[in-house]
Amino acid sequence: MQQLTAQNDDLSSTIETLKEELVASNDEAERASNELDNMRNRAFQENAQESLLRERELRETQTELEACRMERDEWERMALQEKVIADEAKSTVESLKHDLELEREARERETGELESEREKTDNLQSVLQDFQAGMLGLNLGV
Repeated sequence: MQQLTAQNDDLSSTIETLKEELVASNDEAERASNELDNMRNRAFQENAQESLLRERELRETQTELEACRMERDEWERMALQEKVIADEAKSTVESLKHDLELEREARERETGELESEREKTDNLQSVLQDFQAGMLGLNLGV
């Protein structure tokens, strides 16, 4: 009986020790669970903040991209406008060159006609002088 009582006391002592360890384990598990919850909350908050930051960066990048697209479209429009102006200027230059060539040819023709008319005038002047000299000789000889 003493032996059973001693065994019973040992078992009771072991049970008490196991109860204390179980309570300590439960406390440790509770603490670990709370720490895990805290870590999850921090990670969630950090992910949420990072998500917000990424979304803001994405919006800013999209805004910059749209501004660049608009600027590119404006440059393309201006380049096209400059090309049209250059083409018109080139066409005008070609037209003016053609007009200049026509004017040059007309001037050469007129210069030739003027020279021809001067020769005619000189010939008529010579004939007139000969005629006047002949008439003068006739008048003197009479």
